[in-house]
Amino acid sequence: MSHPIHTALVVVTSQDELDRVLNNPEVLYPEQPVVLKASDPEALRPTVFNVHTRLVNPIEVTNGTWVDVHVPDMDIEVRGGRMNTPHVQKSVHIVHGHAHVPRGCDVEADGGFVSVRGGPDKAAGTIRLRGAAQGEVDGGTVLAFDNSKIVAYGSTKVRATGLAQVTSHAVSDVYADDRATVYAHGKSTTRLYENATGYGNENSSITLTSPTARANMGPGSTLRTVSGVTSDHYEASEGVRFEEVSDLDARYPDIVRDLRLRGAAAFEDGKMRAPVLDAEVQKALEGLLVGDPRSVEMMEAYTEGFDGASQAQNPYGAELIAAYSGRGVPAYSPDTPLEPHLNSYTDDTETCCECGEPFTTDDTGITRHVGSGGGVDYDADEDHSPFAEFEDVVPQGFPLTEKVLVLPDHGFDPEESPMIPLPPVDGVRPEGTVIAKPTETLIKIGYKKGEPHVVQNFNWDTRKWGRSMSSTIGPGKALIAEATRTHPNSRKVPEHVAAAYGQCTGSCLMCSRPLSDAASMGKGYGPSCRSKLA
Repeated sequence: MSHPIHTALVVVTSQDELDRVLNNPEVLYPEQPVVLKASDPEALRPTVFNVHTRLVNPIEVTNGTWVDVHVPDMDIEVRGGRMNTPHVQKSVHIVHGHAHVPRGCDVEADGGFVSVRGGPDKAAGTIRLRGAAQGEVDGGTVLAFDNSKIVAYGSTKVRATGLAQVTSHAVSDVYADDRATVYAHGKSTTRLYENATGYGNENSSITLTSPTARANMGPGSTLRTVSGVTSDHYEASEGVRFEEVSDLDARYPDIVRDLRLRGAAAFEDGKMRAPVLDAEVQKALEGLLVGDPRSVEMMEAYTEGFDGASQAQNPYGAELIAAYSGRGVPAYSPDTPLEPHLNSYTDDTETCCECGEPFTTDDTGITRHVGSGGGVDYDADEDHSPFAEFEDVVPQGFPLTEKVLVLPDHGFDPEESPMIPLPPVDGVRPEGTVIAKPTETLIKIGYKKGEPHVVQNFNWDTRKWGRSMSSTIGPGKALIAEATRTHPNSRKVPEHVAAAYGQCTGSCLMCSRPLSDAASMGKGYGPSCRSKLA
């Protein structure tokens, strides 16, 4: 805040003098500062001022004073002493001294200390720290430069550069580059760019977006990396969780989050699962060339949000990895704590693999599961009235949720179904490298409203998913029946099948994302999907 040339300062040293100025603002020239000074610079107690009337003119707080500002929308410069205000001010500039302001204030600090507490939770104030300034902020946005130090709480967003030091707590969000240092605590999230250093403690999350950044991770923390970042760039204790993310998700998380929300909203509004038709997606894609990986990731973020909302509405479709058998009775899934009477898997002993209750078959061939719910029997026959088979038709307005599973050893009679078991021969990757083709049958089941709707099996020769088959007739029904007869543990996708799929298609079988780096392509799946395999 600069003073106009030829403008004299108005200096007050007591509350009475300040009140006379506040009650007669016409005596002040435009932009003429009102300087609050201590009545006795040598006194042990500060001179206290209370500002009850708003001034258009700026006020200055100096050493030996304690100023409480009880009105909003003022220009305040702190050159020493202490300033407190519960109201959002027009501007606050700190040279040295202390300032305590609420969320929503815009603060420029070239030194001194700023504390941001209270105020509206979603107020959009910005704190800029330069030089040796220090701050303690709960909410809003902080820009930290040079040798500044910042402690962030709540949902504060921090952008740190230079030699700035940041200590983050709660759910604060930090971006750091150019030799900045971050100490992460609580559930805070940090992204490290060029030459930045991060130290992550329990429950915190740090993302390495550059090979020149460094991270030191403690037990219970999460380290996210992009392609090009190796174990040489971080130190990790036992218990650290590792995730691989795309460059777009690491560098532009706000855009990705907004697109996911747009996708979820599209599902709720009954719109199509088509990101290119969304205005916000089109806006995000402006300026990107066709085929740019970022454009693909943006559209995937939209579809992830759409699919997530679909799965939330159809929880069984999101969790079940098995097919359904009988009259709508779901097969057992190890991922879902279903009620005992909903389990319909049987083995050679005719007992449920989960609850141990027996199955009985009457003279008509109808299988009944005797559950523990008061002795009530539940039909589990396969004598449906089939509806027409169709190929590659997925009606709009009926969102599908999918699960992928395998049928090992082809234990069913080929005469029951026209599906032919695959021989154990070699397949060819797109690049021409020979790999072993799995003998397992890889199938994908789409659920609509919690029930199986379509079935597809993967063709290892063409490296494509086959036609969509009805789950209630012909080959599709046979696949569902075989899945039901297969033990749940055997239905999980083994590592070698996922690896072969990824190497053939260039995409992860478990999450459908493209394998964007050499390490993932070599394994055939992303690191975060390893836990999903058998």
